[in-house]
Amino acid sequence: MVDKNKEEVKVNKKVLSGVIIFIFIIVILLGIFLFSNSYLSSGNVVKEVLSNCKDVQVPYDEQETYYESVPYTDQECDTINLAYSVENEVFDYDTCNKYEEVCNKFIFGVCSDKTKYCVDKSVSCSLDLRNLDSSNSGTWTVKHLFSLTETNEDFKSTQTSIFIYPQSQERVINSVRIQSQGVEGDANKDIGSCFYQIVSIPTKQDCRDVIRYQDVKRTRTVTKYKLETVCD
Repeated sequence: MVDKNKEEVKVNKKVLSGVIIFIFIIVILLGIFLFSNSYLSSGNVVKEVLSNCKDVQVPYDEQETYYESVPYTDQECDTINLAYSVENEVFDYDTCNKYEEVCNKFIFGVCSDKTKYCVDKSVSCSLDLRNLDSSNSGTWTVKHLFSLTETNEDFKSTQTSIFIYPQSQERVINSVRIQSQGVEGDANKDIGSCFYQIVSIPTKQDCRDVIRYQDVKRTRTVTKYKLETVCD
C-alpha cells in the first residue's frame, strides 16, 4: 500500500512539472507576441511621423563686409619753368682802360718806332629779360661768353643773377675786366662778340585736379538660406 502511494506521488509530481512547464511556455509566447505588436506599432508611428517631415530652405540675415571703390579729388603737380623772353642783345663795349708802349727802334737815342698795347680792358654785353608769367616771380642766372675776333673761340665769361617780378622786364648786364702785361697779354687781344646762356630758370608748380579711387570698407545686411527639417 505504501509503495502504491509513493508511485502516485511521483506521478502527480510529473504532471505538476509538466503543467508548470506548459504554463511557462505559454507566458513566454504571450510575452513575445505582445512585444512584437508593441514594436510594430511604434515602428508604424515613427514611419508615419517621418513621412510628414521635409527639408526646407529657411532664410536668415547676416552682416557682410565688402569693399567699394570710391572716387575722390586729388591734386597732381608738375614742376615747370617760368616762361620768359630775351630781347635787345647788345655787345656794349670793348674799352681799354690803360695803355702802355714799347719802343721797337731808337735813332740817336730817340724812339722812332713804338708799339702801343692795352694792359687793362673792360668788355660788356647786355640783354633784356622779361618774365612772362602772370603770378610768379623768380631769379634767372644769365651767362655771357666773350669771343676773340681772330679765332671766334670763347675767351672769357661771366654771369649775373637777377630777380624779376611777374610780367616785368629787367636789363641784364655782364661785364668783365681783363688785366695783363705785354703785347701778347689777354688785355691786348681784340674781343669781337659775345653770346648768352640762360644758366638757371626759376620754376613753379603746375597743379590740376584729378579723380582717383580708393577702396573703402563697408558692411551690409544680406539674406542667406540654410537647410532645416520641418515636420507637420
